[in-house]
Amino acid sequence: MSALENSHLRTKVLLVEDSPLHAALFKEAIKSVNQLQLLAVAKDGEEAMHFLRRDHDSGKAERPDLVILDLQMPKMNGHEVLQEVRRDADLKDLPIVMMSTSNDQQDITDAYKFGADKFVSKPSGVPELTQTLESISRSLLNQTLASA
Repeated sequence: MSALENSHLRTKVLLVEDSPLHAALFKEAIKSVNQLQLLAVAKDGEEAMHFLRRDHDSGKAERPDLVILDLQMPKMNGHEVLQEVRRDADLKDLPIVMMSTSNDQQDITDAYKFGADKFVSKPSGVPELTQTLESISRSLLNQTLASA
């Protein structure tokens, strides 16, 4: 099946977010983005890595098509998760968008250095977050079509 034929399918998203408020905003916003489907929410980096490394091949768990990763989290921060994913042969090609309230240039530089596909500032409300998610979705579709 070509990328164009697959373009009608929904992108499965793993959200890695420790803030219940931000997770709730995300859940509300993603409902309006037809191309995206929330697969799961991990509350910290360790939970995200556990989810990503589950036995996907046996059919016990779906693997996400995209990870949206918070930067500041307990146990394992976003940069650490990003580095671990990029070192894992089974996960290294998984698209990852780093989303943070931080606008610190070093955080942004490090995110790209460690392999983030995109870094975006966390929007403050559902309408802004919906627009951001639509932009991410369009960007992913364009990458898929370009590589076809």
